[in-house]
Amino acid sequence: MSNIKIRYAFRHKKTGNIELKTYFIGQLEDRPARKLSPVFCEEFGYELISRDLWTGEKDKDGQEIYEGDVDIADDEPMIVAFKDGRFGLKFPDHDYFDSSVSWEDCEIGGNVHQNPELLGGAKR
Repeated sequence: MSNIKIRYAFRHKKTGNIELKTYFIGQLEDRPARKLSPVFCEEFGYELISRDLWTGEKDKDGQEIYEGDVDIADDEPMIVAFKDGRFGLKFPDHDYFDSSVSWEDCEIGGNVHQNPELLGGAKR
């Protein structure tokens, strides 16, 4: 359980900038989130827009893979998703979901929060 990692995505209300913060569950249990980073404090102007689980996997470049990441290895980008207790890839504009993924073949180009252009206008 202590190896569960969550990536939090926050948007600054005034600037629209996206901040990503990653923590293990143990870190969150050890102290109040407010003490980990100012983004957890509403008075600093941030709003939480997503909590993304770490898949426990890395892509071909050694980058950790989280829900909401965009795989650009193939012609059409796919989003990392969690469904029915498993991680997999889905196309952004329809319900296709593939849980038989070779994660080491993926190429993460960014995430849906900071890099929506990777989806080419498709809905996430």
